[in-house]
Amino acid sequence: NCLAGDKPSCRALPSYESNLTFAAPGAAGRSEACRTAAPECDHATLQRECAEGFGASCHAWRFLGPPDLDALEARELPIVVEGCRDGLIDECKALEVTKAGDATRIIAYEQVCKLTHDQCAMVAHAYQRAGASARARDMLERTCQYVADELAACLELADGYRTGKYPEPVPGRGTALRDWACPRLPKVVIEGNTFPICKP
Repeated sequence: NCLAGDKPSCRALPSYESNLTFAAPGAAGRSEACRTAAPECDHATLQRECAEGFGASCHAWRFLGPPDLDALEARELPIVVEGCRDGLIDECKALEVTKAGDATRIIAYEQVCKLTHDQCAMVAHAYQRAGASARARDMLERTCQYVADELAACLELADGYRTGKYPEPVPGRGTALRDWACPRLPKVVIEGNTFPICKP
């Protein structure tokens, strides 16, 4: 689809080097050279791709010392906000270094959480700051249930259910999480008072 001229498909291509991505529009922004600010990066091509609406290219250009960072930000922000809303994971992650407000960051973090289960805890804490405790709980539950060995989120929920910080989805959920997660913690972590809920 990208090679046939569909730009959103090009923007959705992963950032790694291959014959396919070299041939596709927006290749400079996806290249290892430009993503790591290597001397081999073609600055002129990267800047052109950013002007054409490739969020990854704008993101890479930012780290190569553009002459006017504010102008780049003004160009990049609407591109990556739109891309993130459409589920383009790299463009969601690009929002982290922009001047986007909290509401926009929540959208980005939640998209990343839904697509990869990464950053769910970050969006949970953002929701908690905004007073949306049920949404915060849902993001932490996603982390607890789907991210391997993510005991911290499970125990944060257990403690939050116990103290009333988060509304329990079902009675006894906090106790069940505590009883499941605490035995899996190394003894030194418990003794270090990192998770008081696990203290005997």
